[in-house]
Amino acid sequence: QWFTILSTSVGRGSKKQFFKLRYLRLRPRVNRRVPPEACELLLTNRQCLKHLEFFCCYGLTDTLVNKLLKTNKFTQLRNLLLRHGHGLSSKGILQLTRAAQNLRSWDVGMITSNHIDT
Repeated sequence: QWFTILSTSVGRGSKKQFFKLRYLRLRPRVNRRVPPEACELLLTNRQCLKHLEFFCCYGLTDTLVNKLLKTNKFTQLRNLLLRHGHGLSSKGILQLTRAAQNLRSWDVGMITSNHIDT
């Protein structure tokens, strides 16, 4: 098992799993990281997402953000928290935060040159 979903909230009457997901906090198990496949699975077509909090999410890269923005503009996203590392460069963070028009608060930690996605 790659990760444990600590908490979520979904809209009532949701037929598809995670389709109306509004709140997501994802933390991998000890000594693990959130892989790109998990990020893609949970974030593709999640139009209602308001709060996103990932821990050790090195799978969230610039390439994946470009791919996700084609199916999900994150228009409802209000809070973005990337804790204990991620795979985004400043360009990827800028793309994600610009797309999220309702973003009120975000904390993505330090950005280092090691995070540049090729």
